[in-house]
Amino acid sequence: MIKKLKDRYWYILQDKHLKEIFEWSFISFLTKILWVILAFTSSIIISKYYWAEWMWKLDLVKRFLSISMMIWSLGLSVSVLRYIWEYKAKEKFYKIKLLYKNLLEIIIPFSIIIVLISYILIPYISNQLLEKSEMTIPLKISVLFVPLFILHSVNIEFIRWLKKIKTSEFLRNITTPILTITSIIILTTLYYNTLNPITSFMIVISINFIISGSIIIKILKKHQKIEKIKEKIKKIDIIKTSLPMIATSFSFLIMWTADSFMIWRFTNLWNVWIYSVVLSLATIISFVLSSINTIIWPKISELYWKDDKNNLRRVVSYSSRLIFLTTTPILILLILLWKFFLWFYGSEFVSWYNVLLILIIGQFINASCWPVWFFLNMTWKQVVFRNIILIALVINIVLNYLLIPVYWLVWAATATSISTIFWNITGALYIKLKFNILTIYIPLIRKYVR
Repeated sequence: MIKKLKDRYWYILQDKHLKEIFEWSFISFLTKILWVILAFTSSIIISKYYWAEWMWKLDLVKRFLSISMMIWSLGLSVSVLRYIWEYKAKEKFYKIKLLYKNLLEIIIPFSIIIVLISYILIPYISNQLLEKSEMTIPLKISVLFVPLFILHSVNIEFIRWLKKIKTSEFLRNITTPILTITSIIILTTLYYNTLNPITSFMIVISINFIISGSIIIKILKKHQKIEKIKEKIKKIDIIKTSLPMIATSFSFLIMWTADSFMIWRFTNLWNVWIYSVVLSLATIISFVLSSINTIIWPKISELYWKDDKNNLRRVVSYSSRLIFLTTTPILILLILLWKFFLWFYGSEFVSWYNVLLILIIGQFINASCWPVWFFLNMTWKQVVFRNIILIALVINIVLNYLLIPVYWLVWAATATSISTIFWNITGALYIKLKFNILTIYIPLIRKYVR
């Protein structure tokens, strides 16, 4: 057994692409583990000196900023990766610098518009929707930093797409909690104020932006000066490429909130809380998936635009196996120890084990089918996947609306799993028929559909 594992590892090391996926995924996973430890430490420090009440206030600010970040990621982040490797494959390296310049010209005005609209709406949000008037000032402070927050996120993604994985993962997972711990200690020592947690987070955003911006400038200096380039990139082309992905991302967002909204609409907020906890347990494998997917995406884009079909198939096959083998044990552990995990949140959660089991089935298929949505977006099939996800969204909403009033959380979980299984299987079948690449990895099934 040990010899077999050694031989397998040696085989991976001999292949450049598989070696990169294995090593970079490991680095990404380690940085995420460190992030969990450091983030937990910072939350303890904040709750110790500023009471637990400020934890949810800070979390609310982070969620507010994350929504603005999500708007950037709706399509633009994936389309940027596609453009980068298209230019690299055609040896038009100078256009990468031009692409970044165009991104800034799209994002900066857009983020300023977000600031202005948000600033006007904040009093209504805090007083009417949240019924927390004390959040007006923290939200108004945080919204001013939206442009820096978005630009820092753009910089991280751009660095990752250029395959500077160690740098991007360090910026993504390590700098923020370290800077948070440092700044909150300094602020608390020098001048104690109840707004220090929010002030600390704003300082962290500013420093992060300066660091990532400096790295971007250093990287782009290697490319030809924009002034000498006659060839242009049309901003409208970037936006048009991103539009189907924007529709897809909005559909995902609605799909993952429709069940909670309808549970609240037809039952009560307590059931929403129970469902949210169970769903977070079932989707715990996203921690592993994000570590691997972070690395796979640039590699798939690189091989596709180099027209290296053989290595593309091998990388898809290897990465789908890696995802399956790293996530399945976690899901099995959840099934075997479901009572312990649910009891940890409270005895009232134990009776909802069937909801957890249904959601785990959906996550198992999700892990077994590989990130099909990314492959289709990267290969100019974003319209196809948009249509698939829109159908899945209709299925999700119809099932939720018809069955939650009768069966409550069980059918909310069923609707989520059915729609998840639908778009994963449909996307995988389309990739098999169109590209003759099998993304599904379930050992007992794969040999019959190869």
